[in-house]
Amino acid sequence: MLDEARIRFCDWDESGGSLEYDISNLHPDWDVLIQAYEVRGVSYEEQLIYTSDFTLFRRGSAVPEDFCTYPAAYKPPLWQVIFAIKQRFLNEVQPAIVEHFIKAPYRVAQRLTLYQKHLDLRAYDVEQTSHTFTFIRRAV
Repeated sequence: MLDEARIRFCDWDESGGSLEYDISNLHPDWDVLIQAYEVRGVSYEEQLIYTSDFTLFRRGSAVPEDFCTYPAAYKPPLWQVIFAIKQRFLNEVQPAIVEHFIKAPYRVAQRLTLYQKHLDLRAYDVEQTSHTFTFIRRAV
C-alpha cells in the first residue's frame, strides 16, 4: 500500500523513531504525515513500551494540522496510509507492547475496532481501558 517513493524519511528501530510520508497526492492542500513511535517505559518483563502519534502538515506549513480539520471525504485514503505505516512498524520493529492513548474516552472502542479492521494483530493480545488500548505481543 505504501509507495516507497513517497517515504521521505524513516529512522525507526527498537529505540523508536519516525516515518515521514508525502501525502500531497491525496489532496492538493496536504503535504506530509509523520508517524512517530517513542519508548515511554519498560514493562516488569523488561519489554519496551511504545506509544505512537501521527502528525499532519498542510502544504507550506511548519505548524501541525488537526486531523479533525481535514475534509471527511478525503479521510478514508488518509487512514489507509496511516494504517499501512503502522503495519510497517509492527512488521519491521516487532514491538512487544504498543499503547494507544485516545483523548475522548467514548471513542476508545470505536477506534480499537478501526485498528483491528486495518491491522494484522494476530500476534498480539489487546487490553483496553477507558482511555487506552494496548497491543501486547504474545510469547512465542
